[in-house]
Amino acid sequence: KKSNLRINIMNIKLKEIEVDEVEDDAQSDVSDTTPISLGDHANSLEKEVEKIKEDSEPKIKEEDIFEKLDPIALPTFEGTTVKDPNQVLEHSDPEKYEYYHSENTLALKDYYMKLDADEPEEYPESHLMYDRKNGGNIDQLNSKRNSSSEEGELPEEKILFESRFESGNIDKVYRAVSQENTFVMMMRYDTNTSRHTQWFNFSVKGLKKFETYTFLFVNNTRRMTSLFNNGLRPLMYSVKDNQGWRRTGKDICYYETKTTMPQKEHKHTFMSLGFKFTPENDGDTYYFSQLYPYTYTQLQHDLKEFEENAAANKSIFLERSVLTKTCGGLNCDLLKLTSSENMSQMDSKKVILLSARVHPGEVQASYMMKGTLEYLLTDKAKDLRETYIFYIVPMLNPDGVYAGNQRCNLHGLDLNRQWKDPEEDKTPTIYKWKEFIRKIQTPDPEKVAIYIDYHGHSRKKNTFIYGCNSTKFRKKKLNMRVYPLILCEHSNSLLCFKDCQFNLYKSKSTTARIVAHKDLGITNSYTCESSLCGPEDNNMGAIGIEGMLPYSESRAHYRTQNYKACGQFMMTAIREYEDQELVRSTFEKLEILFPPKKKSKKILTKKQKNQKLLKRFAGKQNAEFENSNVVVHMPEPQLTVKTRESTTEQNSNQKEEIKQFMEYYQYFFIFSLLVVFYFSQKWA
Repeated sequence: KKSNLRINIMNIKLKEIEVDEVEDDAQSDVSDTTPISLGDHANSLEKEVEKIKEDSEPKIKEEDIFEKLDPIALPTFEGTTVKDPNQVLEHSDPEKYEYYHSENTLALKDYYMKLDADEPEEYPESHLMYDRKNGGNIDQLNSKRNSSSEEGELPEEKILFESRFESGNIDKVYRAVSQENTFVMMMRYDTNTSRHTQWFNFSVKGLKKFETYTFLFVNNTRRMTSLFNNGLRPLMYSVKDNQGWRRTGKDICYYETKTTMPQKEHKHTFMSLGFKFTPENDGDTYYFSQLYPYTYTQLQHDLKEFEENAAANKSIFLERSVLTKTCGGLNCDLLKLTSSENMSQMDSKKVILLSARVHPGEVQASYMMKGTLEYLLTDKAKDLRETYIFYIVPMLNPDGVYAGNQRCNLHGLDLNRQWKDPEEDKTPTIYKWKEFIRKIQTPDPEKVAIYIDYHGHSRKKNTFIYGCNSTKFRKKKLNMRVYPLILCEHSNSLLCFKDCQFNLYKSKSTTARIVAHKDLGITNSYTCESSLCGPEDNNMGAIGIEGMLPYSESRAHYRTQNYKACGQFMMTAIREYEDQELVRSTFEKLEILFPPKKKSKKILTKKQKNQKLLKRFAGKQNAEFENSNVVVHMPEPQLTVKTRESTTEQNSNQKEEIKQFMEYYQYFFIFSLLVVFYFSQKWA
């Protein structure tokens, strides 16, 4: 909608936040009070605001940028030692990762819907506990206003929610009317949209020990089905225990709610997620998330570590540059990785392209990319670095990751649906990345050997590959499936070939995989999809390659080791792909798996057969025979137009025919009577 939008500049004070104590992976000591300021990010965001203000058609509001991209550190509470949960990833107990299946899903659905049955369409403001846009916790704000002191004392029994940190997502929290210890959670929509609510990441403090609390996420707009009804459990991190993320929750149910809330773009019934949680500590702070968070800040930390590791190894050439700036002013990093030896032969090497995290809510893509980079920087990948040049974009949507979005960037656009015709001002990362690939492919269309885009799947289990199938030639079709089959056979059952697909749907025509294949000419263009949940019940595989312990439990969620192992196997399969004998044997397997389709004879009706014969006859009559100079053409049919005169003539002709018939019938009747009279007299 083209209209001149008016942007009201808000006076936002960028306060420094003090962190009492932060520990990293190496357990190194940090000063007790480390001030964290917004710094360069805030300056870049302010410049972006001024740029948008001058634009005649601004799509991003200034308050949206500051609200969604405010780089607030993890919240600290009095009397607690906060450790970044992103640094302590997983709990060491494998039993914490088993699938959960509810005994009676229908009963749970009825139970959760009863909790919402008596509530109006708009929840009462008196039950509002947390509002992200209006200052956070309502009780805390009221205590500050009513107290004479600036800070305001808050009773200990108050429950506090928080999501105003990097990659956090909860918009509002209500206290349920019909049930105690039940919280109605409203997830925040993606920036500048009224859709895409699936990712959640928040903290809560003040829960009492051994009491059961119910969390209801009532505005899920993503899918009608979910893995939460098939074993998936949310993740929880305890600050007091400080042992990492672990699976939690019971009575988990994903169902269709009766509430239909007004939307700007769509009006439909929301899906809801409900689960129960029983805390084990008093005065603890608990973080809840859909999957292990991987933030933009964590990526910058990992890239810096990778640069240090590459600098220590003289055989590795790693160059880090900025592909472009995002709409929010963040850097979209581009890595060039190859061997430092024989730099003069750089032009003769094939290129492998890797990208990830175009959808912010698909966090597993970042862990797969991390596993890929960790493997490529080891001595085991020396031959790969000598053979190929790797161009890697580890995070294609930094703004969405920073803001806590599920799928879109700050303009509300799904970047993986903008590849066909990206706009530089709205989708700068896709625009620059596509132009970069085009420059590589222009002089040599076969320069890029493989392109892999890492994704996550929210409705299917296992890890699998999506490929392309755009050619009519069977041999080329099978060649496109050689690498995925090699990958699945050499991944210790971690990747599943039966779930791989090689279709080109119209709904996917603007994605990276298909545009790179059709428009940019990359034959081996793939999407690697890894489940949000885990493997099938009978297919787990190992968690790594050489030197890593096997993980044989079949009914367990994927852990970060599994996701990183997927990224490692993607690279080892490239090495196997160079073996011509293995490629030949794999091709023979594919010929057995995908036999040529026999043309089935269509059963034609009589009418269809007659039409077919008429077409053949007309074609022969209208054909020009080369052996003779005579050209035979079918006469054109003469169209008859019915008028009143023609209809009257037809009626008069019919009347005459009827009169003639009646006269003939009279004579015949008289003759028959005479014959009957004659024979009757004779017989008498």
